[in-house]
Amino acid sequence: SIAWADSPSTARINSPVVFTDFGREVLINDAGDKIAVGAVNLLGKGVVMIFNLEDNGWSLSATINQPDNLPKEINFGKTFDLDSDFNLISISAPGSSSLIGRNFLFFNGTRSWEHYKTLGESSSSVGDGFGSSVSIDDDGKYVAIGAPNDATVSSHLGKTYQYAGNFSFL
Repeated sequence: SIAWADSPSTARINSPVVFTDFGREVLINDAGDKIAVGAVNLLGKGVVMIFNLEDNGWSLSATINQPDNLPKEINFGKTFDLDSDFNLISISAPGSSSLIGRNFLFFNGTRSWEHYKTLGESSSSVGDGFGSSVSIDDDGKYVAIGAPNDATVSSHLGKTYQYAGNFSFL
């Protein structure tokens, strides 16, 4: 039998900024001591924030920012997934009806989260929703990315892309 706590512990933004969409996407690790939270409009840009559970509660340990060369409308951080060790994160920016979606791989380096690779720039098209969903396997070797509006064959049949990588930094 599993017992749930009656009162949740909370992770909050330490900023008075409103309309951030903080919590649009959330993930927690298996140990329950790390949470990743997406905010697609924090001061006009998307971010993913990593929180660690400390003795005195949740503390912000890292912020992964939207690359500066992307417009706000790309929705960076709307969907993301992490490997089981929280060492590799796949962050999607599904775009809009006029922007190509992309996916960004970051790895947890020695001092900060570092951008490793951008996926989808050559395979996605405007309005296909590339990055509307993303999944990464526990070991961080495979990434699947959904494009539900892909119309390369017929009218909006959708498509899923799978990428495989040998990430030597993991």
